[in-house]
Amino acid sequence: MDTYYVDIAAQSNGWHEVHKAGCPLMPPARQTKRLGVLSGAEDAVTCAKQYYSHAHACNFCNGLAAILAAKVQAAPEDPRLP
Repeated sequence: MDTYYVDIAAQSNGWHEVHKAGCPLMPPARQTKRLGVLSGAEDAVTCAKQYYSHAHACNFCNGLAAILAAKVQAAPEDPRLP
């Protein structure tokens, strides 16, 4: 379970991005709305859509970061991994 936030201001494409706490791409706290402690990105997006119909999960904190972490755990001896 993680704490999730949604950007108050929409991006230039009209979408509000949902971030997990600690995401380096999350805007300052005053520019986000706390969604609460939720079981995952899917639940967080569902919650965010109560406020903003065009909401989606941040690709970094809800996608890429998890994939990179899994790769590092799966093959920590591989020098090509970050």
